[in-house]
Amino acid sequence: MRNIFVQLAVQQIALPDGIVFDHIDITVTDSAGVDSTQAVNGVESPSYQALFSVPEGLTKAKAQAMDTDGNPIGPVLNGSLDVPSVATFPQPVGITLGLVP
Repeated sequence: MRNIFVQLAVQQIALPDGIVFDHIDITVTDSAGVDSTQAVNGVESPSYQALFSVPEGLTKAKAQAMDTDGNPIGPVLNGSLDVPSVATFPQPVGITLGLVP
């Protein structure tokens, strides 16, 4: 299992009349087809981010704003990540030095 994060970028837009924003559902479908959903509303740190634990392989995520009645607001946003089976790290492979003008 690997830990991943889903970070949303948000833009404040006007709500339709009579609609009250409640949260954004982030649903992750892992490579085994298992769905996990977390609700975010901007009070997280960092804001609009959720953490998930998934197996290696293709993981898909979708985000949907929801109103206080549990109805969707606006379009669904989709993304994906190919989760590697081996943990990686940023190994230095080159270095550059220079004079500051």
